[in-house]
Amino acid sequence: MLTALEETEGALLDFGHEQARRQFLQASAQASQQAADLARQRYDAGATDFLSVLDAERTLLEAQDRLAASETRTVTALVAVYKALGGGIPVSDAKR
Repeated sequence: MLTALEETEGALLDFGHEQARRQFLQASAQASQQAADLARQRYDAGATDFLSVLDAERTLLEAQDRLAASETRTVTALVAVYKALGGGIPVSDAKR
């Protein structure tokens, strides 16, 4: 019984931490999107070179990649919570 409680607590903590991380990464991706948009506008106005645009877009893609990975970890952590609480896939559903 104690092991089940420890598993549940650990799964809930992991899920909570990953949710917080995902929220931070969402804000980071939004800021990177704004920076990329601004870099493009500055380039279009002739105020900067195209390398700045490429750098901003690379940063945006890295932020989006980190966010996608975090979203995957969040869902995986939620599945771990569900399993720790005794959930499972019914055999009839697993065969489909």
